[in-house]
Amino acid sequence: MKFHKTIRFKLTFWYSLLFVITNLIFIGTANYIITEHYNDRLPKFLERDLPFEVMMPVNPVPMQEFDFNETLRQTRQNDLAQIRKILVLSFLMLTCLSFGSGYLISGKLLNPLKKINKTAKDINSQNLHKQIEHEDIGDEISELVNNLNAMISRLNVSFALQKQFVENASHELKTPLSIIKINLNMAELEKEKLSEETKNYLQTSIKSADLMNKLIEDLLLLSLADRDVKMEKINVKIVLEEAVNQLKMLALKHNITLDSKINANGDRMINGNKALLTRAFMNIIENAIKYSKEKGDIIVKMDKEKDQAVIKIIDNGIGIPEDKREKVFERFYRVDASRSKKSGGTGLGLAITKRIIELHKGSISLTSELNLGTEVTIKI
Repeated sequence: MKFHKTIRFKLTFWYSLLFVITNLIFIGTANYIITEHYNDRLPKFLERDLPFEVMMPVNPVPMQEFDFNETLRQTRQNDLAQIRKILVLSFLMLTCLSFGSGYLISGKLLNPLKKINKTAKDINSQNLHKQIEHEDIGDEISELVNNLNAMISRLNVSFALQKQFVENASHELKTPLSIIKINLNMAELEKEKLSEETKNYLQTSIKSADLMNKLIEDLLLLSLADRDVKMEKINVKIVLEEAVNQLKMLALKHNITLDSKINANGDRMINGNKALLTRAFMNIIENAIKYSKEKGDIIVKMDKEKDQAVIKIIDNGIGIPEDKREKVFERFYRVDASRSKKSGGTGLGLAITKRIIELHKGSISLTSELNLGTEVTIKI
C-alpha cells in the first residue's frame, strides 16, 4: 500500500494542516496587532513633549547630522522585523513539530489496527479457531475486534458443519453406491443374455456409477485437504517419480508417450503429506493424458531453483481457451462439460490439486495455447 493512502498519513496530514492553519491565524493576528500598535503609538510618542535632557543630549549633535525621530523610527522598525522573524521561525518549528508528533501519535493510536491486519492475514479455513488478541478498553477499535472475533467464530462453526456434512454424506453414499456397482458388474457378466438396448443401458449405468464413485472420493479428499493433515519429511523427487510410474500404463493405453526428465540431483526434502502430494501430481498428469491428442507426448520435468522444487508437466494436447484459463482451478468448473463427462471428469481434480499444493506452501500456474498444448508449473 502506498504511504500517502494510509490512514496514518491522512491523520497526520489533517492534524498538521489544522495546526498550521491555527498557527497562521495566530501569527497573522499577532503581526496585525503589533503593526497597528506600532503605527498608532509611534506618532504620539514622537509628538509628545520630551524632557530637556532627552531632547538636548550632553554632547549635542548638529541637527543636520542627527535626526532623532528617524533613528527612533528605524529602531522600532528593526524591533518589529525581529518580532516577525521570530514568529516565522516559531511557525516553521511548530509545523515540523506538529508533523512529527502527529505521525507518532497516529501510529500509536493505529497500532491495534496493525495487529488486526496481521492476524486477519494469517486466518484461513484451517485456523478459524484463532482469535484476534487485544485489550478491551471500551473504544471503537475494541468493539471492532470483538465483532470480528464473533464473526470468525461463526465462520468456524459454519465450516465445521459443512465439512461434517460432506464427510457424512460421502460415507453414507459410498455403501449403497458400492452395492449398485457390484450388481451392475454382476449383470454385465450375463450380458450375452441381454438385448443390445439393455447392454447400452447397463454400460451407461456403470459409467454413471463410476463417475459418482469418483466424485465422492474427490469430495472426501477435498474435505481432507481443507483440514489439518499429518505432515512428515518427504522427498518431492521420489513422490513425482511414483506418480509418473503409476500413470505410464494409462498413457500407453491412450497411445501417448509419457516421458520424465527429472534431475538426478534434484532431491528436495519438504514437510508434507506423501499421499496428497502424489494425488496432486497424478491429477495434472491424468488431465494431460485425457486431453492430449492421439500419439501425443507428455513431458514431466523437475529441477531445483534456489530453495524450490520446480515441476513442469508439458503436453501437446488440445489446450485451453484464453477466456477459461483463470477458471480451471475453480471447483466443479469444466472447460468442456460434455468431454469431461465422457472422460469421467468431476470438475474437482484441479481444485483439489491447487488446494494440496497450497497446503504444502507452494504455487501452481499454467500457460496454454489452443490446439497446441498446455504447460503446468508447480513450485514447492
